[in-house]
Amino acid sequence: MGETLDDKCGFCVGYTLHDVYSMLKSVQHRGRGFAGIAAMSEDRIDVVKWSGPVTSFDIGDMHKIFSGSNHYHFFIGHVRYPTKGKKTL
Repeated sequence: MGETLDDKCGFCVGYTLHDVYSMLKSVQHRGRGFAGIAAMSEDRIDVVKWSGPVTSFDIGDMHKIFSGSNHYHFFIGHVRYPTKGKKTL
């Protein structure tokens, strides 16, 4: 068959952007290659993903992207450390 990927990841869910960002920093040891946060509202899902550690993207910038006017219900965060295969987003 094909090449398999073996990833070390961290995952969290929270009601506020601040909580998810803080939790991602706590699980950062599970992955320093890539990070991302998704925000869910009634009619949309907004996603931001970046390469590098969680702290390479500032929480202040996150608040600008995920503005309060969208009334998000919850946030999902993910960190990834690829251990095999192509290391791209």
